[in-house]
Amino acid sequence: MQRHTKIYFVFFGYAPGDFVPSELNFRLATEIHHIKNKGMGGTNNPEINHIENIMAVNRKEHDEYGDKKKYLSFLKTSHATFIRTMKPRYKFEYLEEPPEVKVKLMRRKLRNLKAAQP
Repeated sequence: MQRHTKIYFVFFGYAPGDFVPSELNFRLATEIHHIKNKGMGGTNNPEINHIENIMAVNRKEHDEYGDKKKYLSFLKTSHATFIRTMKPRYKFEYLEEPPEVKVKLMRRKLRNLKAAQP
């Protein structure tokens, strides 16, 4: 398991084989994506593998939104909202606090998703 994937799994309490939802559409995530990319060859910047810079997405979302500057703000806001929804007491270090209305909407979506599962 890659380092950033392990960081993500530990933070959210996932184990290999668990259903990990995409933070953008709540379907099965297939990868853990760096919001601000590492660049070719990696980096020593500790923020790169920080939980606030890694999010779960599926392949289609990664292809559509990944590593594109015009979607950076959208990805950061979506990820901050997901963190706040899952970990209400988390203190942000790098990301801005998400709007409460987005958090409430995401909580409702997650409740509906959980209720629909057998």
